Amino acid sequence: MFSEKAVEMINLYYADIKDWDIEWVKGCLKESDFIKLQSIRHRPTLHLKILNRVLLRYLFIHTYGIDEDQILYDYNDRGKPSLTYFPSLCFNSSYSHDLVVIGIAYSCQFGVDIEKIKQRADEDRIVESFFSSEEQACYRQRHIASPHAFYEFWTAKEGVIKALGKGLWEADIVPEVVLMNDRFVLKSSQGAILDNWSVAFHPIHKEYVCSLVGNRSDIKVQLSCLSPETVYDSKLRNYG
Repeated sequence: MFSEKAVEMINLYYADIKDWDIEWVKGCLKESDFIKLQSIRHRPTLHLKILNRVLLRYLFIHTYGIDEDQILYDYNDRGKPSLTYFPSLCFNSSYSHDLVVIGIAYSCQFGVDIEKIKQRADEDRIVESFFSSEEQACYRQRHIASPHAFYEFWTAKEGVIKALGKGLWEADIVPEVVLMNDRFVLKSSQGAILDNWSVAFHPIHKEYVCSLVGNRSDIKVQLSCLSPETVYDSKLRNYG
């Protein structure tokens, strides 16, 4: 039985796909889910999506006590999923290169995004195209102190958009990500600082930037690495 006590904070889980037997993981994916993913031609991306779906199912069943036949999804008009029978159990996920990150919380609107740090020749073009004038100024200020400023702002902006269930093309109607006293905060289109929202970064791996944006003034996060052995031993139903 699902218990709200298990999700008083935002639980952030991560896994490195290199540690997993992807053929075993594939076997845990329902055929109907696998069919939905067959259009993905890039094999590394396909494997990350498969691992993400299987880990979500594992967490819902073995950590949050949801019966497997109750893991059904509804989708909003932007494709953001929610659990049909447990809409107050919020979840969001992201993946990049080798890492999958999943966030789960009770009654908290949030978004998580992770990106592997790499040299990009198009940073300035992206900043000019997708950042507001104030965000651009804050980015340039932050860039002096942090070599990873681009990824900090980009993942935070993605986190806001994912939290609200919007698309990147709608960035002009979602809160801005700005700096205030060297702290990342959200600012409404009317210019007000949103004190009931927080931006937090989590050091999952030194080669990645992972941000979490949520509608809580003080986000408390429990960070956990998902062990393949634990999942293998859980007797998760295998359809292979």
